[in-house]
Formats: sequence, C-alpha cells, structure tokens
Amino acid sequence: QGDDVDGGNSGGVTSGGIRILDLATGTADVAILLGKELRARGIHVPTNAATESSNSTETIEATEKPGAIEVWSPPPFYVLGVDPSHNMIEIGRQKLVRESVQDVVSLHLGDSRNLHHDQSTEATTDTVSGTAEPRGSTITVESNAYDAITMSFGIRNVPQTDRSMAFCEMFRVLKKPQTAQDDNDTQTQTGGRLAILEFSEPGEEAGIMGYFAKLFIRYIVPTLGAVLSGAPSEYLHLQNSIDLFPSPTEFVAALEGVECDYVEPQPEGAVDTPKKKWFQFFRKKHDKKSKTNDITTPRKGSFRVESVQHMNFGSV
Repeated sequence: QGDDVDGGNSGGVTSGGIRILDLATGTADVAILLGKELRARGIHVPTNAATESSNSTETIEATEKPGAIEVWSPPPFYVLGVDPSHNMIEIGRQKLVRESVQDVVSLHLGDSRNLHHDQSTEATTDTVSGTAEPRGSTITVESNAYDAITMSFGIRNVPQTDRSMAFCEMFRVLKKPQTAQDDNDTQTQTGGRLAILEFSEPGEEAGIMGYFAKLFIRYIVPTLGAVLSGAPSEYLHLQNSIDLFPSPTEFVAALEGVECDYVEPQPEGAVDTPKKKWFQFFRKKHDKKSKTNDITTPRKGSFRVESVQHMNFGSV
C-alpha cells in the first residue's frame, strides 16, 4: 500500500528539531508568524551567520543571478519560505529584518512543482515592471527533511494539470513514517504534516450565511478591490480562480488520490550492530538474486487527510 503522510496528525515533530516549509510564501506573512511561534514556544534558535546572510541583499545578487543554484541545508529549528516571485522574496526579506526573525526564517526562490533546482534558470524580462529577474528554483529542498509544510492561498494558482506534481514534491520533502532500532532503544518518526489554506465557494451546507458569503466573493470583493487598487484584472482573476477551484470534497479526493514515487529513507543507525550488518548483507544478496524489493526501489506513497475545517461561512 505504501506509506501515508498525514494531512494532519498529532506527530510530525521529532526531538531533532522542527523544520517547516512555507510554499507560495509571497512576502512571508505566514513564514514570519511561524517563526514567531517557534520563539513563543520557547524554542532556542541557534545563531547562524550563514543563514542570516542568506536573507541579505548581497546574497540575492550572488545566489540568484542567472543560472545560480544553491544547495542549502537549514539548521534544526527553521522556517524556509519559497516563492517563484523574485520581487515578493525581496520585499519579504526586508520584512524579516523589520520583524527581527531573519535568524529563524529564510526566503528563497522556488516553484512548488519542482523544489529540486532548475538548471535552466535564466534572467527573463518581467512584463509588468520591465526588469529582468530569475525564474525557477534556485535552491534544492532536501527530501524527507521537513516536519511540516504550509501553503496559504497558493495551490489555487497552480494549474490543475500540474497539481499532482506539486503534491508529490510536497510528499518528497516531508518526513516519512519510519522506525529506527538499536540494541537499547526504538525510536519512531511519524509522518510530516501538510496544512493548506485556500478559498472556496461556499456550498449549500453553509446555509444562508454561506449564500451571502458567495455573493460577497463573486461581486463585492472584485468591485471593491478594483476601485481601491486600480488593478481590476487582478481581482477578476481572484474571483475566477476561486470559482474554478474544486470544492473541499473534490480537493480532498484529488489530494488523497495522488500516488507519489519515493525512495524509502534508511533510518540513522539502522545497521549499527553486527547482527544488523549481517541482515543488511543477506538482504542485499537476496535482492541481487531475485532482482526485486531492492532497498533503493521507489515505493508508492500518498497523503491521508485528517480534517477539513471550514471558516468564514465556508468561503475559506
């Protein structure tokens, strides 16, 4: 059946630290809140000059020039914000400094559909500002390394045909359930947690207030947004994208229906003893003869959604 990664569960945080990935981070509002939450819970965040400098303007110029690829491993307690927009990342980095969270939060260019890296990253012309900015991922996000992933009002903007790619990238970087044993102890690592916040049109179950919420989203928000911002097309896109987004039931079915290939992680210390070394040797010899069940053979994994919470009369 493969392993499940929970959409939400009581675990997902190990004694080795807490690593959170915020996708479609934009200008880092959620990433900053998460960083502050780590501090509020009394978690000590070690000072790391390298990661502090990764939020500086100098580093932007050095690592996000055309073709630049950064392979970066975060410290144990950290929030990594990823967004495909260079301009939003720049604004977000300024906010990190203002909020004094640059030692616990780091922002990088990245696409939720491909969190490895993009060898073909090149400077392209932004048609709105007329400036050249890099596109694609300039950072490699580690596999099986994150306790939680958040994505707020972002998956709606991923084309429907590409959402399974984004889901499987999330699955790849989330920690997988595994048990590590040695002669003295057994340690269990629960699967990582995925939390998605998104707009949707209220259904009939939302009642009369849901009906008014639907009218508000369809007509009032685009109108007010267009008048106040002077950018009617952006708010028309917002309304259209909400209208086309699947219902909560359909979205859960899509998320749970995706099967992702992955290589099963090997627990640290899994072959510490002579007994386990002999078992590993025997297994390799057996696999060589049978040519099946290879340790590195990709397995199938999927998400399991624990709960869906409706807010704002079903509009979120």
